[in-house]
Amino acid sequence: MESDEMRALDVQAGRFGMTRAAFAKKALRRASGFFDPDDDLIEIGAELSKEVRRVGNNLNQLAYHANRKALVSGSAEISPHDLATIVAMRDELKAVSDLVSKLIVTKARRRKARLDQILKALD
Repeated sequence: MESDEMRALDVQAGRFGMTRAAFAKKALRRASGFFDPDDDLIEIGAELSKEVRRVGNNLNQLAYHANRKALVSGSAEISPHDLATIVAMRDELKAVSDLVSKLIVTKARRRKARLDQILKALD
């Protein structure tokens, strides 16, 4: 690379408070179309997925206890329709949780791993 190009690269990197190498890597990522995963995004996605699963588990426990009480006492305090609604809600929450995990967490981790391999090969 010509010295003028190196200076221009240094100037651009300095504008962003980055080293030449870090700036070049970031430019390569963007030029390659790679998603630059944000560790906060991965963490938030994982936490969201956990929260949705917790709600689903709570719904599952509610349905289990209502059904068990009805079997033991012989009197159902929850209608079959309400029980079916609870079960459907649980299933929907599971599907949402899986999608959140797939879209945010898994994809970001895979892209980050591929990008890390490319950058390591460039070193």
